[in-house]
Amino acid sequence: MTSAAVDDVSSDRDGGKVPGTVGGGRALALLLVVTGAAGLLAAWVITIDKFKLLEDPDFTPGCSLNPVVSCGNIMKSAQASVF
Repeated sequence: MTSAAVDDVSSDRDGGKVPGTVGGGRALALLLVVTGAAGLLAAWVITIDKFKLLEDPDFTPGCSLNPVVSCGNIMKSAQASVF
């Protein structure tokens, strides 16, 4: 069994070497920037809700959708203050 180097695998029809690309393209970079910005925005909103909850204990955060999906009681816990 023989092993070929990465440079030996990529070649064009004439036998010359074709430089290979490593990593993702522009679409992946744009996707990472957009999703990173969305995550930063979500973290900012939760931080603002935490500050409002500290000011007013009866405040209902935006992430509390219904009694089943509620983040207000989790934000009030001692474990949540660690993070």
